[in-house]
Amino acid sequence: MKTKAILWLTVCLITATCRADLPPLKQQLRMPEIVLLSTPESWVQLYRLSQRSPQPLLDVLEQYLQACERGEYLEWIMQREEDNLPSRRAYALMRLGDIGGEESIAALQRFLEHRLQQGDLYALWDSIAARVTIERIQARLKGRDAYIAEMIRWARGDFTPWQEQRLTRWNRLSEIQANVETPYRKRMAVRVLGMLKAREAVPTLLELCEKSEVWWGAHQALAEIGDRRALEVIGRGLRTLDPARALDLLPLEPGQVDPAWAYWQMRTKGMNLEQTVNAMVSALAGNDARQGVVEILTLMGRQVVPYLLKALAQPPGPDVDNAQFAVIRVLGNLRAPEAVEPLRQLLRESPSVAVKMACAWALGKIGDPCAIPDLVVLSGDDDLSLRAEAIRALGEMKHPQAIPPLLKVLREHPNEATRTHAVSALESSGMRWLVPILEYQRMVEPSPLVQEYLADAVITLKQRR
Repeated sequence: MKTKAILWLTVCLITATCRADLPPLKQQLRMPEIVLLSTPESWVQLYRLSQRSPQPLLDVLEQYLQACERGEYLEWIMQREEDNLPSRRAYALMRLGDIGGEESIAALQRFLEHRLQQGDLYALWDSIAARVTIERIQARLKGRDAYIAEMIRWARGDFTPWQEQRLTRWNRLSEIQANVETPYRKRMAVRVLGMLKAREAVPTLLELCEKSEVWWGAHQALAEIGDRRALEVIGRGLRTLDPARALDLLPLEPGQVDPAWAYWQMRTKGMNLEQTVNAMVSALAGNDARQGVVEILTLMGRQVVPYLLKALAQPPGPDVDNAQFAVIRVLGNLRAPEAVEPLRQLLRESPSVAVKMACAWALGKIGDPCAIPDLVVLSGDDDLSLRAEAIRALGEMKHPQAIPPLLKVLREHPNEATRTHAVSALESSGMRWLVPILEYQRMVEPSPLVQEYLADAVITLKQRR
């Protein structure tokens, strides 16, 4: 009996060890940046402050009105910072719709009336956002089922527009409703459906994924709900989402899950760790949901290193180079010393410039000095990009053995751009004893551009302690 118990416990431990569950997040309210931007810290603070009362959110709206009266709005808009007052105002309005009661409606109405009296286009958006927030509170107070039903109608475009004639000072009312109010209502509706994990809304959200005005919002809501019916649609969204466009989307709100994280959490459910890593690497090597895979594998930590090394030696197809490139990035992020020898071999033998550059980058991150000779050889390559990456990696190592070859490049290489890369690498090494050497080199350097780099490097190094 005792032997059976020990065997059963051993099996349980092995099973737990092999599970591929994505790691728990250290900050439940602020997910690491994967596909979408991470939650602004000010949003997290507002979320916490408003857990007991919506008053801190109303205070933000009041501060915002005072700032608008001082004419400070445009200055913030030009900065495009996520933690500025206009950003806090946007989140305060969304959050008020989630938690506000009857007492909040009166304050929102005063905010709305104040903004209607002002003539800028941002006041138009504020007025509509405040009105939509009021209607959301009214719908939410009727109960969860009624709220979800109303949000599904909004998402489908079935709602009564706000017939406010004073809006015509900006443009015709029908154009305002089509270009501002309707998209905003739909975005708020799909946001609520995701936040409430409303599975009854999945069919509607799947339909909306084909419509541009709420295209990514619907994907985000489906990721929040976590229904496997949406797996294919979310994956297709990740395949087609332009990374540059992702930067223009709203950042994650406190507690929201990144869509790539949700996708892989659903897709690898029931797999062990090796199967999970293989599935993700295969995605990198094919026409699959690649976005966010490197970041997720990095978050999974050193437990994935053995499986990544296997994938590096025998990458799946058809896009071998992309798979190797991404795996190397993860190994570099994890600073895995076990990867040094395989990376050195790839650095010497791979026909792919991108893979070689990734190897140099990762070796610089890991910092093992045994790779210095390989990087020195690469620093003399005919390809400017390869030279630059090898030189950068030598500086990243911050190792005394890397300094002489960098100084040699600075003194002797005929290419001006390459010499500037050498200066930057020497600067990043952080070694203050280089100051007199660089000052002398500035005196004998024929290129004004390299002289400028040397001057900046000297200043930076002098400031180091």
